[in-house]
Amino acid sequence: MLYHEDTPAGSIPYLDIVQARFVANTQQPVPSFDGINGTVEAQVNHGRWLAQCPRCPNAIMLSRDALLFLCDNCGEGWLNVTWPIDREEIEAMLHRRENEANRNWTPGETVADLQIENAANGAIT
Repeated sequence: MLYHEDTPAGSIPYLDIVQARFVANTQQPVPSFDGINGTVEAQVNHGRWLAQCPRCPNAIMLSRDALLFLCDNCGEGWLNVTWPIDREEIEAMLHRRENEANRNWTPGETVADLQIENAANGAIT
């Protein structure tokens, strides 16, 4: 799966990128870390680990160890990122899919669900 570190901007620390994009796009100062407003769950879309803003359609690619999310579109404040406990197994199932566009996972979907999808769609076993 792809993470922030795997992109051309990956040499810049995740939180630095998130905060710079927030200021550039919202024209607002970065909110204080003291104001955590809730949580957002990590998900996989086209082979990329993302967090989607709960307030708008924006999503941000996550770092491997990302614990915080800040929307650079609508200005939603800091949110804690929650990761699935079986992230490695999810990635293993998705890597069996040759087409990255088919490497998708949403919270609530189990590893068993992914196995069934893989079998039904001829993914590499």
